[in-house]
Amino acid sequence: MKTLLLAILILSLAGCATTGSGRFRNLFEEDLAQHRESIKFGNLPEAIAELSMLLEMDPKNAEARFLRAVAYQKLEHYSKAIEDYMQILQYDPNHSRAHYNIGMILAFKTYDKSEALKHFDRFISLNPKDPKTFTVAKTMLALDEPSVKDEPTNLNQIVEDALASQGLIRAEDERDIDKRKNMISDAIRASPQSARLHFAMGKTLEQEGKYEYAVKSYKTALELKPTYGECHYDLGRLLMKKGHKEDAQIHLIKASLFQPNGPNL
Repeated sequence: MKTLLLAILILSLAGCATTGSGRFRNLFEEDLAQHRESIKFGNLPEAIAELSMLLEMDPKNAEARFLRAVAYQKLEHYSKAIEDYMQILQYDPNHSRAHYNIGMILAFKTYDKSEALKHFDRFISLNPKDPKTFTVAKTMLALDEPSVKDEPTNLNQIVEDALASQGLIRAEDERDIDKRKNMISDAIRASPQSARLHFAMGKTLEQEGKYEYAVKSYKTALELKPTYGECHYDLGRLLMKKGHKEDAQIHLIKASLFQPNGPNL
C-alpha cells in the first residue's frame, strides 16, 4: 500500500519544480529505510513485494534491488538473489557489496567455487583496505585448496597436469630465452588451464624486456588462479616499475594476503 501511494506521488510530482523533486527523493529514501528495517526484523515477503513494486517504477535503482536481493538471500531463494545482484553489476560493475554477497552464496550455498573466487577477488580489488578483506582472502585460500573429492578423476585432466609439470621442469633447465619461451608455449598449448605455465611465460617475457606481454601472461595466470600470491607479487612489482602505482599496490596487497611469508617490497 505504501508503494502504491508512492506511485501516485511519482505521477503527481513528475511535473513539479526542483523543490518538489527533492521532496520526492526524500520520501523515496524514507521508504527504502523502512524496507531496510523490515528486512532486519524478518518481514521478508512484505519487503520483497514492496521493493518489487518500486523496481517496476525504477528498474535501475541499485539500492532497492540490493535490498530485495538481501531479502531473497535471507529467505534462501539463492537463484533470485543472485539474479538481482548480477542485475546490479550490469549497471555498476564496481558494486562491492554485490560482489561480496554473490561470493558468499556461491561459496557456501550453491558451491560454485570458481565463480565465488572471481567475485571475492573483485571485492578485494575494490576494497583492499576493508576490514573484511583478510577474512575474504582466507575464504578464497580455503576454496582454492583441493579436497579429496576435487581430485581430478578425468584422465584428460590428469594427463594435462602431468604435461604442465613436465613442461615446466624442462623449461626451467633451459638457459636460452627463445628456446625456453618456445618450450613454455608448447606446454601451454597442451595445458592451457595451467596458471603455473602462464606465470612462467610472464617471467620469461619480463626477462626478455617485453613488459606489456609479461603483464598479460601474469593476468592470465591470475584469472585461472586468483590466489596465486607469487604471481600477484611479480605483477605488482612490474606494474610499480612501469609507474602504475595504484594497480601495483592492489596486487602487492593480494600477494601479502595470499602468500604472507613471501617477499616484500
